[in-house]
Amino acid sequence: MVRRHLLRLSLLASGAFFGCSRSGDPIAPHDTGAPHSFTESEAALLQTMWPLPSLPASPTNAYADDPWAIQLGQYLFFDTGLSASGDIACSSCHDPSLGWSDGLKLGEGTATGDRHTMSLFNVGYNRWSYWDGRCDTLWCQAISPIEDEREMGNNRVRLAHQLTHDPLLNQAYRETFGPLPDVSSWPDNARPMPNEEDHEDHQAWLSLTPDEQDAANRVLANIGKSLAAYERTIISRDSPFDQFAEAMLVDGEPDNDVLSNSARRGLSLFIGKAQCHFCHAGAAFTNQEFANIGLADRPWLLPADRGRIDGIFDLRDNPFRGDGRYSDDPITGAIKIANLTTTGEQEGQFKVPSLRSIALSPPYMHGGHFDTLDEAVRHYGEVVEMPALGHREDMLQTLELSDSEIADIVAFLESLTGAELPDSITTQPESPVYTPR
Repeated sequence: MVRRHLLRLSLLASGAFFGCSRSGDPIAPHDTGAPHSFTESEAALLQTMWPLPSLPASPTNAYADDPWAIQLGQYLFFDTGLSASGDIACSSCHDPSLGWSDGLKLGEGTATGDRHTMSLFNVGYNRWSYWDGRCDTLWCQAISPIEDEREMGNNRVRLAHQLTHDPLLNQAYRETFGPLPDVSSWPDNARPMPNEEDHEDHQAWLSLTPDEQDAANRVLANIGKSLAAYERTIISRDSPFDQFAEAMLVDGEPDNDVLSNSARRGLSLFIGKAQCHFCHAGAAFTNQEFANIGLADRPWLLPADRGRIDGIFDLRDNPFRGDGRYSDDPITGAIKIANLTTTGEQEGQFKVPSLRSIALSPPYMHGGHFDTLDEAVRHYGEVVEMPALGHREDMLQTLELSDSEIADIVAFLESLTGAELPDSITTQPESPVYTPR
């Protein structure tokens, strides 16, 4: 059954463009003819795709919905001071104007990364973070870019100094998490680097006592939790599809002006012939799993990206796991990963992303393989690439979609773009200190 559900990964990546024919000419969605209607079985399936539920709880992060933590996290998200150079913020790669991504094939921080930057829309619904799922919580994901030498290049001890010596950040941290540790005797820079034991930051880390190391780790974890609290507010909802689904499922009279006829046909294809909903399931449009969709090498990619299997190994070594010392509910965190195992089938598998507002963040796939939706759909429809690593899904086979059907699917995916978020979410607040209203 799992293999059958992985049969049609035709929409793992998608774009904000009309399709192109095989000759390269644009194909515009066509809305002629009688309004497209839906069968009873299609309508029943739509009930599993709407509405988007409330955010799930985040038990390993006690501050996930804390307004003080959200305010601090939002301020830091747009603060270039979070990087060692003072030039890079979280928003540098997760730009609200670019669909909370960066518009690049591969992420760019202090250096070029190995993968495409994922959008942050609806990350609060995610079961796993990163393309390879190497973090089991959102706050775990928020931590690693801070110290990654190709992203922000900072370190946890320097961060503790920054928070201590900036009056407003100090106040915001204290009001959210309690007092900061005494860093007066700490080196300026330090972090654990077990694979580079001679590195000066690692040697400085070894100069700290176990209690001091624990205090520095906790500061980093708390900053990750505040960033995650803010990122949970980045939600895509109230799209044309949502308005259509509400009219159809609640009122029984879908508004044809909300969803074009082309998009309606694309929706029927999505849940019918193309079987996209098996992987892009539910109201979040993802089954939260991983798949090898048979992507070949690209000149700009490393050829040895093993995806999910290495993500599991990385998770096991991560001290900021949901079942770790810095989790606020390690028992729940342990349940989540208790049966996590590795198999050869996971090589070359990558996360099935949500399709909500996906049209805002091209290019697509874990390596920015495709610039347009047309390219992505044709990848699945024609199945001509051989996977760079691992075993492509056996039942991934030619869909035989026509050019007009591809254009209809594009129109449907564009209808998943949610309402524009207010400036109160998409910009840096004046202060990291929360003021109750």
